[in-house]
Amino acid sequence: MPKRISYIGSGKEYVHYTNDELENLRSIDMIDFLGRKEGFSFKQTSSYFKCIEHDSLVIYPNRRTWAWNSHDVKGKNVLDWLQRVDGLSFQEACMMLSPLETETVTRFKKTTSSAPTTSKEPSQKQLYIPEKTNGNYKNVYMYLTLTRCIDADIVSTLFHDKLIYQDTHNNACFVGYDENNNIRCVTQRGTNTYADKAYKGNTTGSMIEYSFNVPCNKSDPKAEINRVYLFEAPIDLLSHATIAKIVGEQKGDREDCWKRQNRLALLGVSDVALQAYLSRNPSINEIVCCLDSDSAGREGAKNILQKYGDKYKVSIHTPKNSKDYNEVLCKYIQQQKTVTQSDNIDNDVTYNRTSARR
Repeated sequence: MPKRISYIGSGKEYVHYTNDELENLRSIDMIDFLGRKEGFSFKQTSSYFKCIEHDSLVIYPNRRTWAWNSHDVKGKNVLDWLQRVDGLSFQEACMMLSPLETETVTRFKKTTSSAPTTSKEPSQKQLYIPEKTNGNYKNVYMYLTLTRCIDADIVSTLFHDKLIYQDTHNNACFVGYDENNNIRCVTQRGTNTYADKAYKGNTTGSMIEYSFNVPCNKSDPKAEINRVYLFEAPIDLLSHATIAKIVGEQKGDREDCWKRQNRLALLGVSDVALQAYLSRNPSINEIVCCLDSDSAGREGAKNILQKYGDKYKVSIHTPKNSKDYNEVLCKYIQQQKTVTQSDNIDNDVTYNRTSARR
């Protein structure tokens, strides 16, 4: 167990790791790590492993070295990822990978092909829950409402319901709970609009099966209780809710009309979260894919249609002339600020009914 050493005069704790312990952390398989943490999947090419969800992200044959070309960032191991992509300090990265709060933590251990092991790696690592700020969420509130154009009442409601909070690094944290109301998944999004690369990702130990989702208000007689809307990221989910509220207000509907839909963030384009969500909600019989309009989003929606089309009514709602629903929303809000127009925001989304349950 690493020794805790206090900084002189600071009151903060510093954890000393041995060279062997650090090498064990650096030897973690990046493909396995990103699959567990972000829900990313990879396909092997002749030169490297290419991420299906983000085609500019590649892992090299040693399965440690990586490069995310569109973000102009690269690294040699998982610690580099946590520092350069997630924005953690070296100490925070080590502690996330090797938690010290419990004596029963199983550490990553190096194995060789010549010495197979009979022990089973635990299927789930300890969940890292970022510390919450005390009574302050100004950064996150301003980021979501001003930068991302999310409706202020929706943001306030989800803060009140503890589905969103601000951590001590001013990140927005989107929370997913299990059936017993325990936190099982935390997705973070940086709020620094001046940063070259915004910090985003799921915390270590997060179970994508319990990803961020907002259920409908079942007491509303117009609630779509048997339908779920799918999104790649929490921001898109909140954007769709805001669009629903705007459309409702244009039609003279009640202010909380956005609560009539079940919404689920897949945290990517895989169906891991969807499959678990459907098992927990057997009354759902219709799936609406609201994924991004890029190649990954379209392919993800197509895969969901093929996999679930026989049992569920599946439709695909593709953002029109925009990458995702947040871009649709922000364009509309900007237009409203500069030009008075009568166009309904509903026209900015193409609705393609692509399958019906057989």
